[in-house]
Amino acid sequence: MAEDTPTPTIKVIIVGAGPSGLLLALNLAREGIVVRVLESASSPDTRPRATHYGPAGVYELRRSGVLDAIIRRGGLRPSGLTWRFPSGEVLAELPKNPIPTADGVVSLPLNLVVEILLEKLRAQPTAEVSFGHRVLQVYQDDNTTWVEIGMDTGPNGECAVDKSTLTADYVVGCDGASSTVRRCLFGDSFPGFTWDLWLVAVNVRHPGFDVMGWSDINFVIHPTEWCMAARVGGPNGLWRVTYGEDGGLSQDECVARVAERLRAALPGQSTVEEPDIVSFSPYRIHQRCAPQFRVGRILLAADAAHLCNPMGGMGLTSGMVDVGGLSDCLIGIYRGVATDEILDKYNSVRRGIYKNVVDRITTANLKRLMSEAGAAIEKDEFLKALRSAPGPESAAMLANALRLTVHSFGRKHSFVVVDVRCGNNTSQQNRTQQ
Repeated sequence: MAEDTPTPTIKVIIVGAGPSGLLLALNLAREGIVVRVLESASSPDTRPRATHYGPAGVYELRRSGVLDAIIRRGGLRPSGLTWRFPSGEVLAELPKNPIPTADGVVSLPLNLVVEILLEKLRAQPTAEVSFGHRVLQVYQDDNTTWVEIGMDTGPNGECAVDKSTLTADYVVGCDGASSTVRRCLFGDSFPGFTWDLWLVAVNVRHPGFDVMGWSDINFVIHPTEWCMAARVGGPNGLWRVTYGEDGGLSQDECVARVAERLRAALPGQSTVEEPDIVSFSPYRIHQRCAPQFRVGRILLAADAAHLCNPMGGMGLTSGMVDVGGLSDCLIGIYRGVATDEILDKYNSVRRGIYKNVVDRITTANLKRLMSEAGAAIEKDEFLKALRSAPGPESAAMLANALRLTVHSFGRKHSFVVVDVRCGNNTSQQNRTQQ
């Protein structure tokens, strides 16, 4: 009787304790892979950020075993999607009760999703999360990676003079738009562009949405007064309103205009009470993609690898799909059923999906919002299709189109991932591939 082949041991360092980094760490740790997450901040980010996760991202949350916890925490499955004139009149819409799909949109504030991911990750014996650990440099040779870190111990958060070095088989940069890992690989090279505008994300309570019968997700089309308004899951009865400001304004000027802009944008202002502004955050938006997502044993994912505007909910969603695919690749290597050549496939496929799907769709979505509504009805093929066939089939078609970011990396290698994330043994050959 042949002896069992010993399971290989690999260690992965993930830089960045945002949602994508934590999701990747959870996937790997549940497989038994030793994983260390390094985060420069002293605690998780609580600023207004993502609130809605598209079908492809929800698919990754489900198979990672966290979707049920998100729903229990108050996660909302939005009903209805409407495009509107500035007056609030409906321009085009999807029905409130579309044909059911396996993984629709789910909403919960990102800070709550991060809490859930941290809870589950800290329960894994092979995982460690270290806040206040700033990555200074990343090195590698053919067999090993080294990560030089500094501890934020000074009164102003500066790195201590004493530095330490960690080693791992692979390093994954999930450290966001200003990624240190990406800069170690490519310097300031991050091809693409920055939009000449500010986006302002506001969490607000306002009865006018329900009084005026607005859907759970709404897009107002106008050259300057465009906005997105969506009901947010969770216990606080919040709506997320996101609108644009001229790129020539300062951040302080954007902040000073929040109340004025909301009064102009929100429905029912003449008939209901003033909105309760809970929090807000102005930020710049970009369309950028790193030159490569793999250089030897160092990899990039999510915002460290690519950026897009949030209209359409594909920013964080595509990051979740990045790490879902990357975790499958690393698990295949760990099990000895794939070589590290599969990481070249990760690089080419994920960069291709960004360029051919995510970048194009999100750019078109934002340009549509910033157009003149009357002209959009006549010229925009997407809106024309919705207006001609607004039934539940259109909703299902849109949901399926948003799954174009998913790719099965196990299909070619025919390896089986024990999907402890779902409690099943799931052949990668049976995973959705679009």
